[in-house]
Amino acid sequence: MTRAQRCWMVGGVIVLAVLTLGPLALWASLRYQPAVYVKMAQTPGKEREQSAQQFVASGLQLRNDIENEPEWEAVFTDKEVNAWLAEDLMKDFAREVPPQVQEPRVAFETGLVTLAFQFHQGPMKAVVWVVAEAEVPEPNTLELSLLKIRAGALPVPADEVLENLVQFARQRGADVKWARVDGVPRITMKD
Repeated sequence: MTRAQRCWMVGGVIVLAVLTLGPLALWASLRYQPAVYVKMAQTPGKEREQSAQQFVASGLQLRNDIENEPEWEAVFTDKEVNAWLAEDLMKDFAREVPPQVQEPRVAFETGLVTLAFQFHQGPMKAVVWVVAEAEVPEPNTLELSLLKIRAGALPVPADEVLENLVQFARQRGADVKWARVDGVPRITMKD
């Protein structure tokens, strides 16, 4: 075999490897589930039901306090929120959630919120997850600076996702907008 033939053979093997491994790498990247999503997995049963009921009761108390008290506050744990998401959101409010979204979960850390969910559209299935820094810059205003948006392990461009999200929220009466601040996408929600 001549040197030219060996070069063509090696080149052919490399091209074949790229054509084979490229889609496999893409598939594996989309199937990636971040540790925070796996950690937030729900345990079914009475404990989850009780946590969901606690979330609802605390939410109703917060609503009453907002209407009747000059100062108010509430504390919700990610365990309570996730229990409510699993028990009530997907059952009682399913029409308010896009059909491609399943198994939503949240995690709270100091100053950060992680939202993650299964996204199913056609053959694509991935865990979409967003890490955001939360701030309350003024009364009745919540700002989320989106530090990371991923589908599996792959970065997702914020612009299209946020345009669709804002449009979806506005159709349901929410006062929501988004803009880039110092290059970071920021969602602002007002009451």
